[in-house]
Amino acid sequence: MTKNGSAVLIVFLFIFPILIPIQLTTAESMNTIYVDDDNIWGPWDGTMQHPFRYIQDGIDSATVGDTVFVFEGTYTENVMINKSIILRGEDKNITVLNPLDTDCEAIAIETNEVNIKNFRLSEGQVGINIVNSSNIFITKNIIEYNVRGITIYSSDSVYIECNVIKDNEAFGIYSYLPSSNIIFNNLIENNSHGIYSLFSHSLSTNYIRENIIKNNEDDGIDISRSSNNIIENCTITHNEIGIQVDGGNNNIINNHISYNELYGIDVGGYCSTFVSNICSYNSIGIFLSGWKQTVRENRITFNKKVGLKSSGHHDKISNNLIRFNYGDGLSLSGAHFEKVFSNSITDNDGYGIFLTYTWPPKGIPSLGLRNKIRCNNIVDNNESAYFILNYLTRWNGNYWGEEVKKPYVIHGDLSRENFPWINYDWHPAQEPYDIGGGGYE
Repeated sequence: MTKNGSAVLIVFLFIFPILIPIQLTTAESMNTIYVDDDNIWGPWDGTMQHPFRYIQDGIDSATVGDTVFVFEGTYTENVMINKSIILRGEDKNITVLNPLDTDCEAIAIETNEVNIKNFRLSEGQVGINIVNSSNIFITKNIIEYNVRGITIYSSDSVYIECNVIKDNEAFGIYSYLPSSNIIFNNLIENNSHGIYSLFSHSLSTNYIRENIIKNNEDDGIDISRSSNNIIENCTITHNEIGIQVDGGNNNIINNHISYNELYGIDVGGYCSTFVSNICSYNSIGIFLSGWKQTVRENRITFNKKVGLKSSGHHDKISNNLIRFNYGDGLSLSGAHFEKVFSNSITDNDGYGIFLTYTWPPKGIPSLGLRNKIRCNNIVDNNESAYFILNYLTRWNGNYWGEEVKKPYVIHGDLSRENFPWINYDWHPAQEPYDIGGGGYE
């Protein structure tokens, strides 16, 4: 082999592991140990002919890389996994594990490289509890009627895939200090909170992708004081709040968020991005607070009160389709330095754009200040625009409909007690803009 060929081979061998999805260190199981609750009288040696009666006995006799295979049945025990194994049930519908001590978890994991598959876990404090572990695979299980379905504490590279997580009293999935975890293609329904993540690391990324999250009593997804999370291609419907985000540099992309009681998306924190989502039939499609959020190319339609509402500052709102909402299309409420440009704001039952203030019962009022609204299509709304207690707003180059005179007048009020005022769009567009975006199909 030539020197160049050797160099290429060395480089390939160096980078090739990066291209392979992480699995257990021992891809092929060294040994299979069997468990069957029908073997009441023994003998018990873990063979197919003489399976163990209890799952914990199978785990205790396993060595690293073994598979513990559990035949269908109902097992009542608390299971501790402290070695790298595969724990596999025969069928998730009929391989049932209920904890003996219902104040504890059904399965506790306190080691690395564990795979759990094909179980029905119910009626415990926690279905699966993962602590200080990495490379954990939870797949094709039914996790129901616990206080918490899955809990993750200070663990990384946890893969939760193709599970049904439902009817848990508090949380479907609860994670604290998660790092580089993936929640993919699960059905998460009828919990109090669907997914709750707290204090995720700023130097790693957690992924929530292609899940169906519905009918949860509070939040579908709650990312609290967390950074660098990606929520993508999820269907989130019939929760109190679809997605609640508080933290920084999170990305919410290509989700279908509908029929949530309060907000489709409720945003706090800073510097997060919301792109190509469909937010429809919520009370408020998107609510912004915090600062420097980017909201673009979303389809925000048929929401009961407001399409998009912001009380933040220095946000960029662009290339959204805001249409057919039953109240105002876009409301800036005590917002500062917002940039609203290249949106299509049409056919809303209230104002296309409404600028107002917030005045808490106890506290200092927040007045609108120095917002920029330019190059939008603002047509066919019940009323085009109005402002109350908003100052130094710059309107420029918006399309207000056919045969608009220059300048275009926007009426408003500079007080709470009828002090009429006007703003001007000095250069209104005479033709509508061709505005792209508006959510994924």
